[in-house]
Amino acid sequence: MIVDSLLETLGEYTKKLRELTLNDWTTFYAGIYLLQAQVQALIDIVERGCAELGLKVEGYVEGGS
Repeated sequence: MIVDSLLETLGEYTKKLRELTLNDWTTFYAGIYLLQAQVQALIDIVERGCAELGLKVEGYVEGGS
């Protein structure tokens, strides 16, 4: 299932973040990227859950409510 795959990916990113040492700018930006990827995975999980529940919005403005 898609959500299981996303949760597995989220776990992998978390593991990589814990192993990351911020000794230089390259690893710092790698950490920033991993955080962004985690956020996107969480958004995808919530979006999939809402779709499964039949929840939807009519437009962009309503999506922020």
